[in-house]
Amino acid sequence: MDVAAGVGLAVIAGILFAAVGGVLKRLPPDGSSTPSYYLALGLFTLAAALLRVRWSLLAAGHVPRLGQLVAVMGASGIFTAIGMSAMTAAMGRGHGGISWAISQSAMIVPFVLSVAVFGDRVGAAGGIGMVLLFAMVAVLGARGGTARGTHTGRGWFLVVAAAFLSLGASQALSIIPQRWPGWTDTANLRIAVSSAFFLATLALAWLVKGGRPIKGRIALLALAHAALGFSGQVALFRAIDLLNPHGLVALCHPLSTGATILSFSIYSRVALGERFRTAATAALAAGLLGLLFLAVGSLPIPWG
Repeated sequence: MDVAAGVGLAVIAGILFAAVGGVLKRLPPDGSSTPSYYLALGLFTLAAALLRVRWSLLAAGHVPRLGQLVAVMGASGIFTAIGMSAMTAAMGRGHGGISWAISQSAMIVPFVLSVAVFGDRVGAAGGIGMVLLFAMVAVLGARGGTARGTHTGRGWFLVVAAAFLSLGASQALSIIPQRWPGWTDTANLRIAVSSAFFLATLALAWLVKGGRPIKGRIALLALAHAALGFSGQVALFRAIDLLNPHGLVALCHPLSTGATILSFSIYSRVALGERFRTAATAALAAGLLGLLFLAVGSLPIPWG
């Protein structure tokens, strides 16, 4: 039952993250409201995270590796702030579906970490999946995103590459605490710590950009983002906790990423009217197939 619940939660997390992409596409494409939006997002997310913290355990000193947790999850929060800001800029400059697919494919980074450092199994299927996913990112990056038929060029590529690398680093850092022997997040601190550093980074960016006030519509969009993103994080961390005892943590990110890329690609085409060229469609199909192979490669079966 734990495995089935973990798989279901990973897929649900991916769908919730895709809904976040829909919120981001409603921001002004010129980026004028982005700093204020992310400041509000950081405030809402931290407030929700603090409500889940078990303060009695923290006060009693029953939180092992607290310093290490702050360092690792704090760095994850900083990279998340950088990556999400870059992803939003890429989606505003180019094709939303393609920008989203490349950014979310950053899950390959924690997957490689799980295999190379923590010894998770990958097998032939996982190897094929990694090749297909990297191929998708390479093709989509080389072809570039298009917005209203206009090629976005090198500027878009650099921004979406920054999103991919930053989000990959964030996700890789976020899975480290769960691998500490005998450690569990009994005080619910992972999201709270990362959210605090996420907010601090975004507050600094907001001040640098001039500290514009948070307007009503932007605040509502940020609130929707916070609710969806926070729920997705809770679901994903719970999926990790459920699958970890079975040695299937590496299953979480391929499942959630496949769900989010497929869901947002459908939204991009149906709701936003963004067309995918033949090469981009083929690359997306290869990437989704690669994620399936990655998931299979993490299963304890001989042919994985």
